[in-house]
Amino acid sequence: MKQWVERRAEVNGARLAVFEFDEPVSIEPASIELGRSARGATVDDRPTVVFVHGWPDTHHVWTEVARRLADDVRVVAYDTRGLGSSDSPRGVSAYRIETLADDLYAVAEAVSPDAPVHVVAHDWGSIQSWEAMSREDAADHFASFTTISGPSLDHVGILLRENISHPTPRRLLDTLVQSFFSTYILLLHLPLGPTLISATLGSPTAWRRFLRLVDGTPAEQIVVAPTLRRDMRSGARYYRANMIRKVGKPNPRVTDVPILELVNTRDFAVRTHLLRNTGRFAPDLTRQESPTPHWVPTTNPTYVADSVRDFVRRITSRRAGQPATDSRVSAR
Repeated sequence: MKQWVERRAEVNGARLAVFEFDEPVSIEPASIELGRSARGATVDDRPTVVFVHGWPDTHHVWTEVARRLADDVRVVAYDTRGLGSSDSPRGVSAYRIETLADDLYAVAEAVSPDAPVHVVAHDWGSIQSWEAMSREDAADHFASFTTISGPSLDHVGILLRENISHPTPRRLLDTLVQSFFSTYILLLHLPLGPTLISATLGSPTAWRRFLRLVDGTPAEQIVVAPTLRRDMRSGARYYRANMIRKVGKPNPRVTDVPILELVNTRDFAVRTHLLRNTGRFAPDLTRQESPTPHWVPTTNPTYVADSVRDFVRRITSRRAGQPATDSRVSAR
């Protein structure tokens, strides 16, 4: 039975825990080479898909999605810096989004040195992946990007500027509603905010109760990492290093990478209006809406897996010069 098998990568002075959903083997993680299967043979020719989690999750948030995809694609995930089993560098500056994007580049190169990878990212994983996709050479490293509940901070910055400079009743309402649901961001910037959040929600019982409240997730579908309480505190550095700096001074760039944007219309944290300008900066955009909540990888893993499988197949066929159908997947 396949499960997460750990590899490791040294990236930008930090050790990142990289995992492949593969057959378990009795080998120490440090001795397993990136880019090779757990059994030591050269990796097959399936497309490599790198999954990037958000806050305060770890790679475990992708477990059920990985289980549904592992026969069709090579599934790789990693704990982003400061979270899970990866190193937690001190200082806020180590968590700037440019460094997080460098991490994704390095992981992609380590696990698939000869071919671009497909990226699937959620929440803060998606936010940092947008930075990677916005670089000039992104298409050389990334075959596609599936973004879930994590807009580009540059896009958000432009959107907020337009809402303020050209206000309409609808834009003002959208801004007020999003501000209400984003109050936790202000809390994370306060000295004791992360400690308060981790003390309130950092136990497995409290976290499962919270996800059931906001997303309706059954408790048995929620995998809680043993590092959850610490990750809640550590992850605050993502917000402190980037939110004000990037949203306040956006630098939007157009990406050539094919994008699949999974829009969750029941997302309490990322309201759909925040995603309305994605197409301006991603001309090769497929937008797919569904009545799903924020933690859709946990609540609706089959929908996510089917969507990713279809998109990866379509992009793979296109890159090979073969015709492919543009099917859409419905949540169920």
